[in-house]
Amino acid sequence: MSVLIIESGPLEIRAAVIENGEPVEFHLRRTDQPSRLGEIWHCRVLTCDRATGAAFVDLGPAGRGFLRLKDAGGPLVEGQALTVEVIRDVTGDKAARVAGRPGPAPPADAAPACLRPAPAPAVGLARQLSAGTAERVIVEGPDAAALRAALGSAVELHRGPRLAFADWDLDEAFAQALERTVLLAPHGRLTIDELEALTAIDIDAGGGPPGPVNRQAVIRAAAEIRRRNLSGQVLLDPVRLSGAEMARLHGDLARALAADPRRPELARGTLDGLMLVTRKRLGPSLRQAATEAMPDGDGRRLSTRHLAARLLRLVEAARRAAPGARLHATVPPDVAAWAAAWPGLRDSRLEIACGTARNVALVQA
Repeated sequence: MSVLIIESGPLEIRAAVIENGEPVEFHLRRTDQPSRLGEIWHCRVLTCDRATGAAFVDLGPAGRGFLRLKDAGGPLVEGQALTVEVIRDVTGDKAARVAGRPGPAPPADAAPACLRPAPAPAVGLARQLSAGTAERVIVEGPDAAALRAALGSAVELHRGPRLAFADWDLDEAFAQALERTVLLAPHGRLTIDELEALTAIDIDAGGGPPGPVNRQAVIRAAAEIRRRNLSGQVLLDPVRLSGAEMARLHGDLARALAADPRRPELARGTLDGLMLVTRKRLGPSLRQAATEAMPDGDGRRLSTRHLAARLLRLVEAARRAAPGARLHATVPPDVAAWAAAWPGLRDSRLEIACGTARNVALVQA
């Protein structure tokens, strides 16, 4: 059974896909970065390159859109007017990706115009993740009514003393999916580094036999690629094996990737012992959405916004479990400053103190 859980809040939206009782995907969206997924536009073709099989279209004030010719719904020429839908958000310096919409073409002299705005971010995310495959969709939070209106009465509203992720025992797995290291039995590990150009996954046997550790590692790596919403190019560096053993390992990875509905592509052969996976993008990775650049120096850390969202969830859960109880939160200084200005936390029964850890802790005082 496939279950989609969506837990929306004032700062971020968390989603999980569960298959056979196990979380296989996590997604995170910030509410201050609304998605353009689902926008419908009248536009005009700017350039059309049949050699690359792609075109760029003019979306007026929204910039340019990238259109694969196979998604256009018919032949294209430069200057042609057509109707498109945004199917992938702007990512970095990459234009939004669009696809042709069936129906009559707009007038030849029509200026680019938005015909339908994007739905609420939670609705757009739910449509992408369910895609007609989720047997249950369970939602909670301020977007619940919009989700039910958009997806139909089959959507279940979560009610209970605990939040949806807590009821489905997802919080620990969600936190683990933000960690850099994944431990393997008995002593191996994966180290996952998301770089600007690609994601590198290093396999360390930890002194164990390389063959069995590698096989376990590539199966786990395929699961982590999906669970963390990694996309673009992912480079795996296994412990070196003989040519025949590497070929078998390549097959193990291909079979593990086949369970991913986004159909990742595994490059043939190995690149000097490395294995290259390419996966279609669907929003930011979990780590990209939950972290921010370090104020000083290189690297990233859990963002103020993500930690503030954690604080709001913990306070809500505590108040459901023990209404009226005094609460004590320990948070980083930047989160404490944010909390002091957040209207929903101006409560004499909530005491907030600054801590040194980049985390949030809440106890009943």
